[in-house]
Amino acid sequence: MAAKYLYMFDSQEKEASVNNYLESIAETNDSKHNRMKALMLRGIRHELTDRQRDCISMKYIDGLRAEVIANRLGLSTATVYKHIRKGIERLRRLEYYL
Repeated sequence: MAAKYLYMFDSQEKEASVNNYLESIAETNDSKHNRMKALMLRGIRHELTDRQRDCISMKYIDGLRAEVIANRLGLSTATVYKHIRKGIERLRRLEYYL
């Protein structure tokens, strides 16, 4: 009976150790995610043109279709797609250097 108890203790101890490790990884990933998010937001504010910023935020934050964005900004749909594509390319280059 004592051996079984020791086995359970070891098992619980191992489980606690694994849980602590997983929590530390999660915290590390959360901090990396938050850092990346902050850098991307800074990139959106400082690296994109006003039109690129408007089109990307209306598309991905507000969830609007390109046709609606075009009507609101007085642009053609093709131009909206061009601003979104160019802005995303710029952000990808920025992400590459981080």
